[in-house]
Amino acid sequence: TTVHQVFNASGKITLLERTGSNGFFENFKFDASTGNVISHNLKTTDGETVNQTYYSDGSAKSAIFYHANGSYDTYDYNITGKTYSTQHQTFNAAGKIVNLVRDSDNGFHQSWKFDASTGKTVAFTQFETDGTQKYTTYTSTGAAKTLNIVHTDGHTEAFDYGITGQAYTTRHQVFDANGKLTLLEHSGNDGF
Repeated sequence: TTVHQVFNASGKITLLERTGSNGFFENFKFDASTGNVISHNLKTTDGETVNQTYYSDGSAKSAIFYHANGSYDTYDYNITGKTYSTQHQTFNAAGKIVNLVRDSDNGFHQSWKFDASTGKTVAFTQFETDGTQKYTTYTSTGAAKTLNIVHTDGHTEAFDYGITGQAYTTRHQVFDANGKLTLLEHSGNDGF
């Protein structure tokens, strides 16, 4: 292993690199005034690559993980001005997004799964700040297929959309916290 360090005129470290004969490589860049890491790059012996950046106070800003199979993940941290503070995206080897996750410190959560070939959403999950959980699935055309809601008191709701072969196209069921059916509703596009 080879270690390479760079210092400024005041003796503060600004760069640290480690290189291995087996293909391993790692590098840190520092803010000389604070000593905080501002970027980190890593290449492992199995083909994984990581690129990370940091804010001036040392807190995480972003990261990209490149995988040996060509897929990659991106992370953004400490986001301000949005309903979420972190974001994670997953892309396949062709560069098509397949997953997107957004989280906030207050418990708010959203996640999407995509059909990489069409770009359409196939599933969506949302957790509200009050603890309510919503799970939605979609058809191949992007139309809503099902919605399941878990309420904080334990009761749940289930919606089914686009039903065919019946006098109705939508079904709504409500279950109490013990799983007992308490409400069943059917409706149709024609006002049924």
